[in-house]
Amino acid sequence: MPTSVARAVPPVLVVALSVLLAALTAGPAPAVVDHQPRTSAAGRTADGPATVDAIGVVSFNAYQDLPLRRAWQDAVTLTSRADVDVIGWQEMNPFGTVLDRLEARGFDSQTFPGRASEVAVSWRRSVFDPVSAERFLMHEAVAETRFPLPRRYVTRVVLRHRASGRLVTVLNTHANHKIEDLARPGRPLRTVNMRLARVHFRKLRALWQQDVGDLTVGTGDLNVDHGPDQRVRHWGFPAARLAGLAVSSWQALGWRGRRDTFTAMGQHRKIDYVFVARRDLGTDATFLRQRVLTGLSSDHRPLLAVLALRAAPPAPDVPDEPAPDPTVTDAAAP
Repeated sequence: MPTSVARAVPPVLVVALSVLLAALTAGPAPAVVDHQPRTSAAGRTADGPATVDAIGVVSFNAYQDLPLRRAWQDAVTLTSRADVDVIGWQEMNPFGTVLDRLEARGFDSQTFPGRASEVAVSWRRSVFDPVSAERFLMHEAVAETRFPLPRRYVTRVVLRHRASGRLVTVLNTHANHKIEDLARPGRPLRTVNMRLARVHFRKLRALWQQDVGDLTVGTGDLNVDHGPDQRVRHWGFPAARLAGLAVSSWQALGWRGRRDTFTAMGQHRKIDYVFVARRDLGTDATFLRQRVLTGLSSDHRPLLAVLALRAAPPAPDVPDEPAPDPTVTDAAAP
């Protein structure tokens, strides 16, 4: 009887029952993997490591003559932005208490003794851990001159990106005023300030040549207008000195039609910078966007550049080396 009944079931019904039974007993459907090529900020396919985070780097001259209350409000405005993760300050020397109070807002800071305190560096605690900090003297102070100037420094702070473990090195500096001829933009003034700025930019170039960490970024008020500097390329100014070593957000993302970062005293200049080491650009980081921020009390406007931080490239396959002789120790380099 069962055999005759089975033979009596129409073939179409058998197929339908089979499909229904398979649907009831099958597990969940596999997720659909959409294999889309990753693109860079410029729209090109990027075949490098994946992006692990977007980090916002700011260069900001806080203007040392501001009242403390207004300097604090500028710092609050800046650190309230969710896209700000690292700040390279200039003229921060009177505002150590501002940096201390930023701890309650989730930002830690590296300060330095003496005049180097003006080029402090702050970072979002949830994103970075500090690794090391150094200061480098660019030149001594000069008081007996038409335009007195203080000691100038470059500070170097190494941070560890908490999510990826990548090391991000920040070079921060402030160059002398009265070094660019405003009547002939892109060309130097004949001042003591300019003579010492040449030394400053030469030493800054040497620091950019050092490969410390996985990614090197730079911040600074360089007191040279980007557009004229790129056009003239005077040998003593940043465009020439840092050529082949550091790429600014102005270069990578464009500067025409952008807001100026310094508009005081009737000037309209882009003298504040965020850089990425050329050796790291495209492999360890990519510029995504930049913005000149407004609404603060300082005579400078902060420049914010957002970078795509990339994962470490896979390590190359290398043959295993024999274990070292335990009786042999490596001597320190001289």
